[in-house]
Amino acid sequence: MNLIRKKHLYIFIMIFMLLSISATADADSNKDISTISKAIGFIQSGPTGTINMAIVYNPESKESLSHANEVAKLTSSPIGSDKVKLIGKKALLSSLEKETYKVIFITRGMTKDYPYILKKANEMKAITVSTDNNCLENNGCLLTIKTDPYIDIMMNTKIAKETHIKFASAFSMMIIKK
Repeated sequence: MNLIRKKHLYIFIMIFMLLSISATADADSNKDISTISKAIGFIQSGPTGTINMAIVYNPESKESLSHANEVAKLTSSPIGSDKVKLIGKKALLSSLEKETYKVIFITRGMTKDYPYILKKANEMKAITVSTDNNCLENNGCLLTIKTDPYIDIMMNTKIAKETHIKFASAFSMMIIKK
């Protein structure tokens, strides 16, 4: 009986550790946001300087709200390169009607809102970015960045063509085009 309890405890601990690892793998980092900043700096005639970045989220989605809080914390003070520094500001979808941004960060859990966000971004001539691959794969954002375990910079070619966004040729060789 004691041996069975130890096995159950061992299995429980292993499951807990695996879940903990996968949860932290989705967490964004300063390196993710800094890489987004550097990527934006390679856009031909793109924005420069300190830029307010909308962090678009859905308050009714725990996943989206949690991701927005995480990114807002990382971008509470300017973060990025010498050419582009980002300051995050949490933004509801409705705020895209009232305010203008040059960069829109799309949180996880916003799939159904991608068409609306992209429409508003096009009207503002804003760049849409995320750390959620789903955003790129479902035509929600121009760039998706992940830096763990290695740096992946992916660009949605469809959105790049629609928005006429072009990157410096040296940078174009470093990104994955989808």
